Amino acid sequence: VELARDGEDAAGVVVQGDDSRLKPATTERAGIVELAAAGSALAGRVVQADDPRLSDARAPTPHEHDYAPREHDFSSHTGAIRLEAESGEAYAALAKPPAGHAPITGVNRGGGAGLAGVGERDGVVGSGDAAGVIGLSPGGGVGVLGAGRAGPGGWFSSERSYAVVAGGSEESRGLPSSVLALLARGLSRFEDTVYLRAGAGAIGVYFPVDEKDVLSPGDVVVIDGKGERLKKSRDYGARSVVGVVTEHAGLVLNPPEGHLPDVDAGERGFYAPGRPRGMELVAVLGVVSVRVTAERRPIEAGDLLVASINSGCAEKLDEAKYKPGMIFARSLGELKKGEGLVSALLIAG
Repeated sequence: VELARDGEDAAGVVVQGDDSRLKPATTERAGIVELAAAGSALAGRVVQADDPRLSDARAPTPHEHDYAPREHDFSSHTGAIRLEAESGEAYAALAKPPAGHAPITGVNRGGGAGLAGVGERDGVVGSGDAAGVIGLSPGGGVGVLGAGRAGPGGWFSSERSYAVVAGGSEESRGLPSSVLALLARGLSRFEDTVYLRAGAGAIGVYFPVDEKDVLSPGDVVVIDGKGERLKKSRDYGARSVVGVVTEHAGLVLNPPEGHLPDVDAGERGFYAPGRPRGMELVAVLGVVSVRVTAERRPIEAGDLLVASINSGCAEKLDEAKYKPGMIFARSLGELKKGEGLVSALLIAG
């Protein structure tokens, strides 16, 4: 560029910084800029560095300063927290989930909980396409514990399926399951239809039996003379028939302490003693397999059954010998000759 001489006023030349025409700016006289008086707010004026409205400069604070210590009182935070992440590190069934499984992981080395939720309405809400809440207990505790003071300890509902499914393996998560499904320790109330074991349509009761008798499923049993134990029937038309020995029942009453039918000793998750000594499960109502004999007359479906002189067997009623109390079942099958098992409906005669 072409520089102008001091005071020169010509087109196309540059005025130099020491030109005498350039005067220092003050609050009373404009130079290149016009200064504002301390505290004044005038459009187009420049605020000076010593203006009282300007704060003193502070030294820059490094990012590693302790404005939020790593360990601090959790209650010092206010407001809402939302975390988003793409996590989901896999974990084995009934094992502690790894830290990379969820955006939030709470680890408590003491005796409290890993995560606590307190709300005026709901404490913890979980939502997921596969499961809303999962509770795992790798030790001897429970997976999920619910307790209530004035209301239920737990409430489950479903729009289109069962509200609660107890027992059975969860194959998609590799969770094993024992044969035990539900334990109700107190009074239980059902307000709708109850469906029991498929293929076992009888009510069974455990009774003490005469240990001198060798009893098998299907045997007809009567009460002994003292009314203390059951024994095989051996008299035609005995009116003291209690029921029929069975292996399974849809509803089992008064099992011996520590014994559950269909649970083997040492079954995973439960120790059950072997077959209860001196007791048998006896069907007293419903449909059961009964040992019958057709030596005197063939049995057809619909025939009324009474105790036979053949030990532990039933036979078709001889109407000429009928007396009240003799009939204990109605045959649902047939047997043309010999001895065998037929399905029968236990009834009161």
